[in-house]
Amino acid sequence: MGNANVPTSFRIVASDLDNDNIRYIIDWGDGSTDTSPLFKNNHEIQKEHTWTAVGFYHVQVVAQDEINATSDMLDVIVSIMMFMTSV
Repeated sequence: MGNANVPTSFRIVASDLDNDNIRYIIDWGDGSTDTSPLFKNNHEIQKEHTWTAVGFYHVQVVAQDEINATSDMLDVIVSIMMFMTSV
């Protein structure tokens, strides 16, 4: 869960059975995507994303190794709410 117009942080890590370097391809569900550079196997990354509208978003992540083999897709539903402050 996150708030509209506030960065939400995600930690992502994957393993490659052949110990190849891997990159992460992220579809944020709002029309934007990110592709990381190649990292060593099992390297955890932290990514932030900001949604500008309230709603539910399907965030999809795939790990791809250096010879373009890809993992199964991870699909996470993220709920973005309106940030409220008390007066």
